[in-house]
Amino acid sequence: MTPSTLDPPEEPFARASNGWDIQKLYTDLANAKQQFAPHTRRGLTPVEKRHLCGLLCGYSPAEIAVFLNKQIKGVEVDLSKTLYRYIELLTN
Repeated sequence: MTPSTLDPPEEPFARASNGWDIQKLYTDLANAKQQFAPHTRRGLTPVEKRHLCGLLCGYSPAEIAVFLNKQIKGVEVDLSKTLYRYIELLTN
């Protein structure tokens, strides 16, 4: 699977907003981030937002890595240290 066969490369995760209130998710996850890591910058980073949108589009960490031209292990580590923890806080 390559990015060009699924979505335009300039906006690979643009369809994440279909069926999701992205801004509310960003806000809710940013609040969870502050609880999880109060010393970090407020709000989600652009990388965290891209990863979230990739997940909302149904892509695996490996597929997200391909779209973003990153190492698979790097995306997996990023997700496990950030978004997955924030989601865990939101869902208890």
